[in-house]
Amino acid sequence: GVRAASAGEVRSVGRALRARVRRVYKGARRRVCAAGRRVVDRVPEAWQRLVMVGRLHEVKNHATVMRALARVTTECPDLSLSIVGEGPLRASLEALRDQLGLQSAVKFIGFRADVDALLREYGGFILASHSEGCSISLIEAMASANVVLGSTAAGIQEIMGSLSKGWTVPATDIDAWSALLVRFSRLPVEERRTIAHRLRDRAYEEFSPQSYVHNLANLYHDLTCKASL
Repeated sequence: GVRAASAGEVRSVGRALRARVRRVYKGARRRVCAAGRRVVDRVPEAWQRLVMVGRLHEVKNHATVMRALARVTTECPDLSLSIVGEGPLRASLEALRDQLGLQSAVKFIGFRADVDALLREYGGFILASHSEGCSISLIEAMASANVVLGSTAAGIQEIMGSLSKGWTVPATDIDAWSALLVRFSRLPVEERRTIAHRLRDRAYEEFSPQSYVHNLANLYHDLTCKASL
């Protein structure tokens, strides 16, 4: 899966003819898209549940999100965060959670093979990375009709498209993350549904297996036709 920045870099360094460079996004798994199209709503309590999915590594920026959450627990007492994944920072992140007094609000779930089913138990998905490429976890969260809270990393904004406006903040800005968490927590139900369904529709239209196969087929067709000239 290649995003716009990667395709632009290949063109700029002259490693391929510009006319022959195509951007082909990764596709979400078929079962995720199929399940997402059936998702109509969440149970009420799910709307205050947030989830982060990814390796426990510095680039994923879990610590900033936890610090922001600690600032808003009084305003948003029902807001909770589940962290899915394993990695070298687990012990230090668990220690930070305890230091911030978030034992009841933040849970470390560890590795899960059923993330597609798990996503449907949450109302919001956070991807706070300092840098990000074409994130499959983000695409599948969108396909599962989660409201997405993201950093302004270029890869995240590209995947979310115009829907990133108002829902992405600088990765290290704790104040901005705190405000975003409060905004998410206070969203009216109908607005939540609208945002979640727009994200789901974008994921299905741009990043579904059907879209991936279609774009790849067009790429091979174009290259084959040009090669035969």
